[in-house]
Amino acid sequence: MFSLTDIYNIAVQIERNGEKDYREAAGNTADEKLKNLYLELARQETEHAAWFTKMAENPECREREFEDAQLQKLSKDVLQKMVKDSSFLREEHDFSAVESFEEAVDTAIESENDTIIFYQFLYDLVEEEEVRKGLEKIIAEEQNHIEILEKIK
Repeated sequence: MFSLTDIYNIAVQIERNGEKDYREAAGNTADEKLKNLYLELARQETEHAAWFTKMAENPECREREFEDAQLQKLSKDVLQKMVKDSSFLREEHDFSAVESFEEAVDTAIESENDTIIFYQFLYDLVEEEEVRKGLEKIIAEEQNHIEILEKIK
């Protein structure tokens, strides 16, 4: 079993991975427009990490453990492995390995899609309306990232 805090901590790691990826991508491109976009996306990922950190620090989250059959299939270790040292995002979405502008944008879009999938999973776990609204906002921002990236492409 694991708590809601554990899941929020995974979300924090996803956002930190995303921030690191975008900052790395910004440093690896000579295109100023793309560099500025990556830096803005990194800034937003930092804000998302701060929100998830705040949620994880809520004492009620530490006490709330899951026993749901769906969650029993996903042990704490499996979920953590998804994101530890970027295995959820960076190993599959390696910004440093891209060779073209289009490939860089496609990589960012894939990363954003993976993040949205995880947050939709998280959304289904929480019941608090305030938390759901916060998740809806972050999911919308991640979807907006995809729209921006699609336009640039």
